[in-house]
Amino acid sequence: MKRATIALASLVLGVPHLGCTRYSEKAHGDYLEYPESYPSSGREVPAPRSDEPRLDAEDVEQIEEMSEALPSYESFGDPVLTALIQRALEASPNVAATVSRIRMARAVADQARAARFPVVMATAAATRSSAIQVFGRVDVRAINLSLPIRWELDLYGRYASEHRAAKDLAEASELDYEAMQISLMASVAEAYMDLVGVRAERALVEEQLATNTQYLDLVTLRYETGLASIVDVHQQRQQVATLEAQRDLLEGEEAVTANALMIIVGDTSGNLDTGNRDTLPEVGEPPPQGVPAALFERRPDVRAAALRIEAADKRVRAAIVAQLPAVRLEFTPGYVTQRVESSSGLFGGTVSGFQWTASAAADVAVFNGLLGPATAELRRAEVDQAVANYRQAFQNALIEVENAVVLDRQQRQAIENLERQVQFAEETLNSARERYQAGLSDFLPVLTALRTKQAAEQGLLAAKRNLVQLRIQLFRALGGVLEPEN
Repeated sequence: MKRATIALASLVLGVPHLGCTRYSEKAHGDYLEYPESYPSSGREVPAPRSDEPRLDAEDVEQIEEMSEALPSYESFGDPVLTALIQRALEASPNVAATVSRIRMARAVADQARAARFPVVMATAAATRSSAIQVFGRVDVRAINLSLPIRWELDLYGRYASEHRAAKDLAEASELDYEAMQISLMASVAEAYMDLVGVRAERALVEEQLATNTQYLDLVTLRYETGLASIVDVHQQRQQVATLEAQRDLLEGEEAVTANALMIIVGDTSGNLDTGNRDTLPEVGEPPPQGVPAALFERRPDVRAAALRIEAADKRVRAAIVAQLPAVRLEFTPGYVTQRVESSSGLFGGTVSGFQWTASAAADVAVFNGLLGPATAELRRAEVDQAVANYRQAFQNALIEVENAVVLDRQQRQAIENLERQVQFAEETLNSARERYQAGLSDFLPVLTALRTKQAAEQGLLAAKRNLVQLRIQLFRALGGVLEPEN
């Protein structure tokens, strides 16, 4: 599945100098101050690209198929997870609600477009009247058919600006849809990997329980032959009981984690297939240091925020030119037939024929309580708000990516240290066991080394589980862009 590339368009808007928006001559890169480099990499931050066209979906059906343009959730590399994500994308109420919001935004854009065209009406009227005059009773019957055409000329581009603003908002809704689906994909992946992590921990505890049971058998045998004390047996039994309690708790945690996954997927029937995987995936190398520089091509929430600035900017222009004179044209062709009957017989007859009227009018508000300037100021405030939201979205994206990359790298280093710790604990256990079997020490050093090794193994598993979650967070922070092997 290929991901559709949606780049930011320039926010340059040619608005006549009418006291209009002060953002019209700025590109979106001028709305915020970029850091000179990323803290962890020292790489320079290039300005975001603004020369590529935005995605222009043709109709609502295209919107409902936008999942085809999303990052491939198959890149997580697990067929069960792929099926769970697909199920969530189909069943989640959030998806249906977002699609409905896109449809509403497109309908609003169509409404704004309608104002740019003439309004054609069809009217039909039939009348009958009667009057008593000096010469008798007069009856009049008339039928009038007409086709009024009214058109307000868009001399200053008011309706065009409102239409383009509505289209930008509709496209921003599409980007919200994409961001929501990426977030949903990541949430399902996090819940699924939580479940796998609990299973992996339970498998490790069961393995450690089997090892401790073997040690218990060994100590019991040595006690029965007089080579060990009853204290050694009691200590090892305590260790076995501790692991059994931990295993039972993990069984309950697995059920709770599975329920949480079902809620996120949107399937609480109890028949959701979560597989039986109990091993965490291998996590590859993190993306290169320069990845954050491409946020503007990857984060749909950043692109949506920029589009909302464009829309607000265009609405400022529309509010200002709405205060200028409006010119309206009207043309009404029609057909009329009229029959007049008189009781005196002095006059009467039928008159029929085509007729038309044409008119032009111009009007401007002389005083409306300063409604026009207030509306323009409201639109300017909306631009300021959209710019602030854009800055916040960009800063959040930057920090999220930076944090995810740094934590990913540090977690990998921690895993390397924990792996060495497990290795050293294994060597210590072997040495303690050999001394115990040779009768050179009691069982306490063996028990201590065994506990240390198993605690290190559990710590290593927890670190690997955390690394998987960090990689999913990086997937979300980068707008869903990861290599398949990662």
